[in-house]
This record gives sequence, C-alpha cells and structure tokens, in this order.
Amino acid sequence: MDIKEEDVQGREDLKKEGGGEEFEEIINVKDESIIAEEDSEEGEKEGECMIGHHCGEKMATKNELKEHIYQEHTSLTTDESRGEDIHEGKSEEKIHKCSLCQKVFKLKANLARHIKVHCGGGEKPFKCNLCGYTTSTSSSLKLHIQTHTGEKPRKKYKCDICEYSTAVSSDLKLHIRRHTGEKPFKCDHCEYSSSSNSHLRMHILRHTGEKPYKCNHCEYSTAFSSDLTLHIRTHTGEKPFKCKLCEYSTSTSSSLTLHIRTHTGEKPFKCNVCDYSTAVSSDLTLHIRRHTGEKPYKCNLCVYSSSSSSHLRVHIRTHTGEKPFKCNMCEYSTSARSSLRSHIRTHTGEKPFKCNTCEYSTSVSSALSRHIRIHTGEKPFKCDSCEYSAAVSTDLKRHIRIHTGEKPYQCSICDYKATQNSTLKQHMLKHKKNA
Repeated sequence: MDIKEEDVQGREDLKKEGGGEEFEEIINVKDESIIAEEDSEEGEKEGECMIGHHCGEKMATKNELKEHIYQEHTSLTTDESRGEDIHEGKSEEKIHKCSLCQKVFKLKANLARHIKVHCGGGEKPFKCNLCGYTTSTSSSLKLHIQTHTGEKPRKKYKCDICEYSTAVSSDLKLHIRRHTGEKPFKCDHCEYSSSSNSHLRMHILRHTGEKPYKCNHCEYSTAFSSDLTLHIRTHTGEKPFKCKLCEYSTSTSSSLTLHIRTHTGEKPFKCNVCDYSTAVSSDLTLHIRRHTGEKPYKCNLCVYSSSSSSHLRVHIRTHTGEKPFKCNMCEYSTSARSSLRSHIRTHTGEKPFKCNTCEYSTSVSSALSRHIRIHTGEKPFKCDSCEYSAAVSTDLKRHIRIHTGEKPYQCSICDYKATQNSTLKQHMLKHKKNA
C-alpha cells in the first residue's frame, strides 16, 4: 500500500471510530509535497537512506524523513510570521488545539496523529528491544534507547540565561519558564497553574479521580500508564536500565540518569541565590525554599508544615503509626521508603555511593553528600541570625536553638531539658548511677 492509500485508509478508520467529518478534515493534510522523492528539494535517496538537504540527517524511510522535517525544521512547513501551514493556505488560528485534552500543536499533521491516540488508533510501531517501551515516533525511540546505553544525546538546544542544554526543544521551553516563572496552563476547577501542559493534565485527574490503568497482579490502579509500567516492575523485579560504569541497574530511566551523575559529579541545577548546585532538579526546588522559608505542605492534625510533600507524608505516619515499608529479610518496617532502602543495605553490605576523590563509599546518598563537603569545605547551611554556617543541616538546626532557646529533649524523670538528644542521654546516665 502506498502513502496515498494509507492516508485514505487512515481517514476511513478514523471516521469509523466516530471522528466524523471534523477529524477527516484535520487528517486531510497535503504534506506529501515537503517530502523527498528522489529529486525533491527537501531530501534525496542514497542507497537505502533518505537524506535531508537542510541538515544531512539520514532516514531509513520517507515517512521517517517526513517526521524529522515536521519536528526539527518547522520553518519548511510553517509560515513562522503567521503560524500557518504552508501546504494548507491561510489558517484561521495560529495553533491547532485538541478538543479532547486541550493539547496544542503548530501543525495540523501533528494534531491528526495525536487525535488517533484518543480514537483508539494510536499506533506505536517503534519498539525498544531492551524493555517494553513503545512510541509513535522514531526520534522518541532513539532518545529512549540512550537511557539504556548511557549515551549522551546531542544537546543542541541551549538556554540563553544559564548553561542548561537539552536534546529536546520542548524541554528547553519548560526550562526557560523556570527563569521567567511563567505558568500558562491553568486549571478550570481551582487556582492551580503550571508551566507544563502535561502537569496540568495530571492535576485535572485529581479532580476527576479517574484511574483507568489497573494492575493484573494486585488491586493497584493509577491515572497514568507510565506509573502502571513502573508498578508492574515491582512484581517482576525487572530492572532494564543498567549503568555502564558499575553493576547498578534500576527500573526507571530517571534513576539511571541520577545514578550516572554520582560517577560524573555533574550538578546541572544551580541556585541563583547562593553557590548551591545539585544533580536533582527537585532538590533545587527544596533548597530554594530554604531561602524563601516557604513551607506549602501543612499537616491537618497538628501545626507541622514542610517544604517537601514527601516529608509531610512521612510525618502523617507518626500520627497514624503506619509503617508500610517492610523488609523481606527481617521484621523491620518503617514509614519511609528511603529508610527501607538504607536498611536493606545493612543485609547486603552494598555501598553504591562512592567518592571520586578518595576511597570512601557508603550505603546512603546523603552520607556521601556530607562526606564530599569534607573535601570541598562547602557549608551551604547558613544561619539567618548570625554568620554561622554548617556543612550538615542537623548542625544548623542545633545551632538555631541557641538563638531560640528551644530545648525539645526532655527528661522523663525530672524537669531537665536539652537542645540535643546526645546531651539528654548523658543526663540520663546520672539517674542510672543514683538508682
């Protein structure tokens, strides 16, 4: 079947799914003219490859070249000054919006492909040989495979404000909004707004409560297919993402990316207020709240508030007594997943966090961060009341009690109070001696 026959079949399939004439009009995009025949202006055939004249990229098929031109060379298909598709004449709107999920596209061809996802015809022909990942575009598959190999993709999109760079243009747009504070995507049900349309879609599911993705092994259900994929790996034990530099493997590509930074020492996320930098974007968000004092997560049962949602969840378990994280090797249970991971390493002896400067290794990532400060002399935790600074947050907390006079550790036998737990333990020894 040639391309024109496929286009006709695609329109007929979409109409059968209930798309009607509106969807037929969207899909009827005459994008053939921008794609290379053997003597076209956009690309040429060389052996078994299609080559784009504008960048020299080689594609295996005409469809792949078409996809590449739409994604990377929008100026060839779009009138940038008016936001129009060149091959469709004048457009009434500068963007093409999906009526089902509000996602927006510059090109009708991309909208047509997206709508097939809603209509049950969202083909994902590009499959990863190393895990179950599938996608509708070859470029997405190439980026995904690099999460397995550890290969760094070419980061051609660069931020003009800082040193950030990325292989994906949409990621750069999201990053720039961190500098500008822009949050153009707003919830119709509450005051929530976001810099990312995908984050807004996830937020809206909190209002609807919809969880269409269900686990076949247990009662788990979720609003997101990616969460279900990760959850299933807790049953199968699958860890398809492997480090090339050590034996580490993990169930998520993001965890592998973070792990690799323990080898490279890369810390791309930098604070604009002080010299702090980190390998994890969420850690930077938490750090900035130390400067602002913001604690948006509040306990409904007491006055506790926190800068971190995960800290609030762990805190609430002090009220409920819940300890959902259980060790398979002993009777240990805990309210925090990170505590369980650290505990399991006491059984295995694993110390995956290694110092690049000396032979030190540890089972806890935070311990490595503290250790590295011995080499650097960094003291990022600063007192607001005096010039004191510390390498460890707990040292700063103890110091602040000098200013506030707070003594949270109280003797159960007498009225004695202390600013530190270790001081209280020394005091308790006096009672034992007198007993």
